[in-house]
Amino acid sequence: MADSFKILGATLSNAVYTIIYTVPASKMTVGTLHITNMHTTAKTYRVNLCLTGEDENDLYTFLAYDDIVQPNSMKEISGIAMAATEKLLVYGEDANLAFNFWGDEMDVIT
Repeated sequence: MADSFKILGATLSNAVYTIIYTVPASKMTVGTLHITNMHTTAKTYRVNLCLTGEDENDLYTFLAYDDIVQPNSMKEISGIAMAATEKLLVYGEDANLAFNFWGDEMDVIT
């Protein structure tokens, strides 16, 4: 099967954890997350990878925790590798942070 490179999820997070993407069954994903601060003051964000079988309320696998994005700037986390059914959760301190996740969904060969 052909790979499928595309935008996988986008959201504004307003001080709540939001599932931006869930890997479909029988797929794996490698992607990049952009965090954009659309405000004139610095903002903090969190990124959590919820592994297969974990509840999204069990926040243990952080890729970023209270990291700072400067005003009118963007940060990138690349090389996020995810297995089938894993979830990517994001949290921004307010709705001035935009999260965009894009990448490649690939079939898992068994």
